[in-house]
Amino acid sequence: MKLTRTTAINEEYPIYESIDGDGVSTYMWWMWHDTVGHWVVNKTPGVHGHDLLKSTFGAARCPNEPQKGWEGIEDNVVCGCHVECPGIIIRLLVL
Repeated sequence: MKLTRTTAINEEYPIYESIDGDGVSTYMWWMWHDTVGHWVVNKTPGVHGHDLLKSTFGAARCPNEPQKGWEGIEDNVVCGCHVECPGIIIRLLVL
């Protein structure tokens, strides 16, 4: 899944979008939980629900540098640029 930065913002950070072959969008977006937050990948930006992937809680940072990794999957996020993250590739193994 390749996520591309959109012009939409959620909680001060850009929302990224991936569109599959059927035209269905999946999003990655930042969510604060008090003083820490995490990146979330699902089909409902800004709201938890059927989350596909979540980073561990921590300070805001580029999605390829989560605080302690991603829940359930390791080495799955590659960011094209450490400064603005214009494009992100997420590799998910679907069983």
